Amino acid sequence: MIQYAKGGADVYGIDLTPYHFDLASLNFKLRNLNANLTLGDASKLPYENNFFDKVSSFGVLHHTPDIEKCVDEVYRVLKPNGEFIIGLYYKDSFFHYWTKCFLDGIVKFGFLRLGYDGNLSTLEAGADGKKYKPYIKLFTKK
Repeated sequence: MIQYAKGGADVYGIDLTPYHFDLASLNFKLRNLNANLTLGDASKLPYENNFFDKVSSFGVLHHTPDIEKCVDEVYRVLKPNGEFIIGLYYKDSFFHYWTKCFLDGIVKFGFLRLGYDGNLSTLEAGADGKKYKPYIKLFTKK
């Protein structure tokens, strides 16, 4: 979002957690950039139909249990011929198989200690796979 704002775009952002909302607000403030930030849920976007020319989501939707509802909302708020840019965790990646499955899962006994989901959750900073175990879904090209 920072790059869009630097380029002169009208920027809107939404975050579910007060902590990350506050971090985003501070980030824009420290850079003297403007953004219309909202504390809210991506599965219930507080914008009118056909509102945006472009919607981007990087590092968000793979943490969302009801991704279909969120994607439906994106298409609701996108103008006809609008663009949706999305970044998701990719299951068939070298990183997933080598680092998360082989090194962390087998060599470091992550699968034994945490199970697959717990081991995978340690991708996120601060997650320990037990007490802090964020939801993570991996996607394939299909």
